[in-house]
Amino acid sequence: MKKTSMSDWKNEILKDSELAEKFEKEKAIMKVISIFLTYRKENNLTQTELSKKLGTTQQAISRLEKNLINPSLEFLVNSLYEMGYEISINKIKK
Repeated sequence: MKKTSMSDWKNEILKDSELAEKFEKEKAIMKVISIFLTYRKENNLTQTELSKKLGTTQQAISRLEKNLINPSLEFLVNSLYEMGYEISINKIKK
């Protein structure tokens, strides 16, 4: 029996266009969450300290970092700007 690497398995699964699209969307969400986590850790901030800086609650930061909420576009744009990021949008090829 041939062993399949994780990369091979992923490539096979992503041949399904619907799964590939879901994967790409989830990857984008995880990138945004990663920015919040990295910023907080690089600046030695607690969730409470970051929440005060962004004008929200500690609970909201916790839920965002755990991917348990769907924050508004306004919150994301304002928060990312406050943390020194800007959003860039590129057209995807389907």
